[in-house]
Amino acid sequence: MDVILADTVKVLGGFDAAANVYSRDELKIIRNGSRYTQRMGDKIIHNFMLLAIFLFKQHQKVAEIPAGPEVRNTFIFRYALCAYVLGLEWISVGGAAKKKPEKIRNDVVDVIFATFATYFDGLLTADKKLQKIYATTEFLLSEVLVMPGCYGQYE
Repeated sequence: MDVILADTVKVLGGFDAAANVYSRDELKIIRNGSRYTQRMGDKIIHNFMLLAIFLFKQHQKVAEIPAGPEVRNTFIFRYALCAYVLGLEWISVGGAAKKKPEKIRNDVVDVIFATFATYFDGLLTADKKLQKIYATTEFLLSEVLVMPGCYGQYE
């Protein structure tokens, strides 16, 4: 837990950078909870995939990134997706920069629980934010990231 707490500065920097790829109008859509545009969906997939690739490359025990659709069954891929969804949630409430490091750490731990839940029949929690992260991740895994061509440019 101390390692996660120490890494909160890196986590915040990553999500601040992620927020910068969205236009002012797109940020309004995220904050209002409105329907995302096709362009926003493309940005989300592109940036989440870049995060996943980064995490694969940083992991000491990963020799090569799994190809094509097989990658979606890896923990790193699903963790990156849950983490990106958390980042969108932070953007929707104005960012995480003012949050205490302990709160960021708790959110990162919640992302681990959400990631594990994607392999099972769901998540038992009363935490609304965690439920939303899990539900959004499940939707993306089952409805968006199963489409042909989602992985091609990242192989």
